[in-house]
Amino acid sequence: MEYELLRFITAFMTGFIFSTSGSLLQWWTQNPLADPTTMGITVPAMVLWLISSSLVSLGLISDFYSGPILLFIYLSLLTLIHIFFANFFYKKKVLVENTILMGVAANLALAAIFSLLQFLFMIQGKQLPSQILVAHFKFINSEQVFLLLFLFLCVIIPSLWNLTKKLQLLLFGKEFLNGMLPAWKDWEKWVFLYLLFVSGVAIFLGGNFSFWGLIMPHFLRKFTIFKINLWKECIIGGFLAGLLLSSLDWICYSYPIFGAEIPVGSVTAVLGPILLIYILKKRLIS
Repeated sequence: MEYELLRFITAFMTGFIFSTSGSLLQWWTQNPLADPTTMGITVPAMVLWLISSSLVSLGLISDFYSGPILLFIYLSLLTLIHIFFANFFYKKKVLVENTILMGVAANLALAAIFSLLQFLFMIQGKQLPSQILVAHFKFINSEQVFLLLFLFLCVIIPSLWNLTKKLQLLLFGKEFLNGMLPAWKDWEKWVFLYLLFVSGVAIFLGGNFSFWGLIMPHFLRKFTIFKINLWKECIIGGFLAGLLLSSLDWICYSYPIFGAEIPVGSVTAVLGPILLIYILKKRLIS
């Protein structure tokens, strides 16, 4: 029972994080295709996760310490990543569409590198964990859950509460905010730093749930209560998204197929591209 409870809590918080990150990105960029995966925000964390998994498979570090060590290194590098990328993004005025293309290209390159490493490990009789591409909660432990729960309650929720109130002003348009609020650019940079942080935390403890941040905001906006209120979409909608991912994970765990559990990340990875094609087709028609 303890394992099921830990797994449910982790799935809930992971679903909340990815859903609210997608909502923030789509509201901030005004682009319905934006989410942590398509914009490449998850790539730095996934690269570090791949390095850590390789070291664990080679026996150079313990799996028990890999998560906390990885999180510490990632948080140490966040400032540098934020400074260089933010300056590039704002000074060069990179279009969101181009950022999405770069993000997709980075994810494809990462998948190719993973495939190559998996082949090299296989010919040496070693196994490279596949959680970087197919996320799941099979190997979650109490230490990881307590760490995520602490960050969730003390950092993520308060930061999200504050950011959603500020980003709600985007209803007036970015041009208006740039003229009336000189601090607006700083707020945008804090949004980017927050997204890097939360996506990294979620990936290190659960893996990359591809397209969950793309799927859920569109699903939530089908309901009137979430359409023009970012706070409700993130806080209330985030809890609904967390419960939904927890439910999907419980179904995958409780009903294995031929004795094997389908990773819940595979379910979100299948649903994501279908919705992406639907959104693109709808935009072309309009």
